[in-house]
Amino acid sequence: MEATAENLSMLSTLLTQSLSAQPEIRHPAEKNLNSTELQPGFLLLVLTLVKDDRAALDVRQAAGVYFKNVVRKRWGEVS
Repeated sequence: MEATAENLSMLSTLLTQSLSAQPEIRHPAEKNLNSTELQPGFLLLVLTLVKDDRAALDVRQAAGVYFKNVVRKRWGEVS
């Protein structure tokens, strides 16, 4: 997955929705993030968003936490 403007925008939207207090917004976003996290280049896209000064602070923080959680969850699965 390449760091295109479209992909960064999609990821930013999903992360924003994953912060929602409304379950009908949050759950589909979380499900979509979980289904795409194994795509090649996805975590690099997340890190690109973390360091993007143009992104909103809450999105950058959510991206950082999401990256940490994926690494923690998937690190032991690599063989």
